[in-house]
Amino acid sequence: MTDAVKEKNTVCDEVREAFTPSGKAFVKYFGNSDTARIKSIDTWDGNLIPPHHRFVSGTAAMQKFWDAHPNLGTKTLKVETVELEQHVETANEVEQCDVGGGLDKGKYIILWKRVAGIWKMYRDMWNSNLPLPE
Repeated sequence: MTDAVKEKNTVCDEVREAFTPSGKAFVKYFGNSDTARIKSIDTWDGNLIPPHHRFVSGTAAMQKFWDAHPNLGTKTLKVETVELEQHVETANEVEQCDVGGGLDKGKYIILWKRVAGIWKMYRDMWNSNLPLPE
């Protein structure tokens, strides 16, 4: 492993550690159907970019979206970071997810923004690996 790769991995590990509380909180809140707390890890000017749906902008609209989400309350939401890159006060993360032990599998991109020293979700875009129902 080159020094440049080691340095990049170290930076990513530090960034990943910074995101861990917010990421774990999302999984916990999603599983507990706690949309008010999901809202707390989003920026006030954030966007959800769900499949087959218009942009969802701002915390009130995002909470309303999560309140109606069909998989809300699924206790077995598993996420795995594939790629993570930091840019001073923002970062982008690519992840794979498994909802409900195979109920849905997909991938997503989160753009994180540091607000008052805390990493919050700024843009959250996802898509399913499952084919569209016929």
